[in-house]
Amino acid sequence: MAVTFEQATLDNGLTIISETDPDAHTAACGFFVRTGARDEATAVMGVSHFLEHMMFKGTARRSADDVNREF
Repeated sequence: MAVTFEQATLDNGLTIISETDPDAHTAACGFFVRTGARDEATAVMGVSHFLEHMMFKGTARRSADDVNREF
């Protein structure tokens, strides 16, 4: 079967996009924000990129799974 996508907008303006794959036996959740390095103040420059890497690489004391669960 084909993968399908649906888009909905909540009352608070948040847009939700769902992906359905009837052949998959798993579920996942992701989020995307329209902000990042371009919006950083000079005092915190680089923090967006740093947090992005923590999300998929983890740290010396926390695995990527731990970071994502805590976030």
